Amino acid sequence: MNGLNYVIFKPWCDVYSGFIYIRYLNLCYIVISNSVHCVEAGQVCSQHSASIIEIDSQAKQEFIVNVINNDLFISGIFIAGQITGGSWLRLDGTPLLYTNWDTRDTNNIQPNNRGALGECIGIESDYEFYWHDYEISYEYGVICEQRN
Repeated sequence: MNGLNYVIFKPWCDVYSGFIYIRYLNLCYIVISNSVHCVEAGQVCSQHSASIIEIDSQAKQEFIVNVINNDLFISGIFIAGQITGGSWLRLDGTPLLYTNWDTRDTNNIQPNNRGALGECIGIESDYEFYWHDYEISYEYGVICEQRN
């Protein structure tokens, strides 16, 4: 079977609606290039029967950075996370499994939680894809994922 390519289909990954399955990450995702406010990102993903992407490993972080770098229409995206009582948590209320907060600038160590509640986590090329917290007025693209 040398030189033969095949696609692995997962019943929970809707490849017929534009989702792409990445086997080594067990990731089913779609890029939504339209800019939306961070509070709308989850709603946009819900319209695709998906959730806003959760970055839960260094491998997934690196993969998503490559996706953004190869998309001509987005420079940043929102990722899953919520602030509750001053702490950033996963959407299910449990602690984040992985973080990549920007701690390079001592005057702007992230997360700084300076904005109003309802902030979102985002990554963008201007900050070398380190995580920043953003006020709800910011707009970026979205990557949605379907989970099994």
